[in-house]
Amino acid sequence: MALTTGSALREAMATIRANPWRIFGLLNLMFVVMVVVCAPAGALAVLAFRGDEPNGLLLAASVVALGLGFALPYIVFQAGAQILAVDHRVGRGVGLARSLRLSLRRILPLVGAGFLVFIGYMLGILMLIVPGLIFLTGVAVTAPVILFEDAGPVQALGRSWTLTEGSRWTVFGAFAAVYLLSQAGTFMAQLLLVGAAAAGSGERLALTGILWGVTALLFYLVYLVSLAFYCVLPAVFYVRLKEDREGVEVGSLAAVFE
Repeated sequence: MALTTGSALREAMATIRANPWRIFGLLNLMFVVMVVVCAPAGALAVLAFRGDEPNGLLLAASVVALGLGFALPYIVFQAGAQILAVDHRVGRGVGLARSLRLSLRRILPLVGAGFLVFIGYMLGILMLIVPGLIFLTGVAVTAPVILFEDAGPVQALGRSWTLTEGSRWTVFGAFAAVYLLSQAGTFMAQLLLVGAAAAGSGERLALTGILWGVTALLFYLVYLVSLAFYCVLPAVFYVRLKEDREGVEVGSLAAVFE
């Protein structure tokens, strides 16, 4: 079957549906780790504003700690989700502990590549946005390359750019579809938010509370599902591109960890 935007989305959906507790559990654990890791950043921010004037050094340290607190867990857990996706494709028993352990083995090149992707994306955005989107599409399978080919950050970026050549519209279409669907879900949540504000108080206080609760749940579910697709799609594209272009069996990809 030819690789298309639709087929990639269906494969990602099949992976998520077959492993909902594992993938969503992994992402929820990521949120918990982010909160724990970012707590010191919050403490630094409070200390920075205790005096008559903000302490610039503490404030800068708080910003850096906050950025790392969000970026590092995301990089590790995204890699874990991609390992889960490949394990599912090869028919291997899928385990959270295994996926996290294996992603932590490659944390340094993953972080290095993440930094390079961020710099490249920001430079592209400064050049009227479109180059940034082209760059992101070209390096979409960088993390799987690092995980399954034991590549360094720069080498992985180059490999991703080569692998996605000729299929970048397909890659872009899949990620754009997830983005647009998530925006539609967010819009529905915002409509509920307007309804909650219009309900007011008094006799409608119970209705207001229900609407606020449903809105919060909808925001959470939209973000969680879209994030699951963002994490799984790179693995789907990587496996399909390796199979279609290089004749590599998916089983040999997973064997790199044996």
